[in-house]
Amino acid sequence: MSDALSSKMEKFVIRMPEGMRDRIRDAAERNNRSMNSEVVATLERAYPLPSPQSDYDEVIAQVLKDGQSRVLSRDGVEVHFSKSDDGRVILDVIDNHPIKDAN
Repeated sequence: MSDALSSKMEKFVIRMPEGMRDRIRDAAERNNRSMNSEVVATLERAYPLPSPQSDYDEVIAQVLKDGQSRVLSRDGVEVHFSKSDDGRVILDVIDNHPIKDAN
């Protein structure tokens, strides 16, 4: 790894129980990687990146917050978001694609 790339990465010092360093070294050797890479791979499995929110989740949160209706348009489809009197968000989907004749 280049020094420039390494300097941009976060560093975190930890204290480990006795013997853990040896176990990490052994696992790293079995997996043909550095101890650092072994620890990062283990942490990635334990703490995966959160799933990104969809556009819908963000718009629904905004509508719930301020009550203002919104529209998302994508590829000829419009999704209208509005807040109902009982506090729910209602989605109306309008597909603007022409209907194809089956014949």
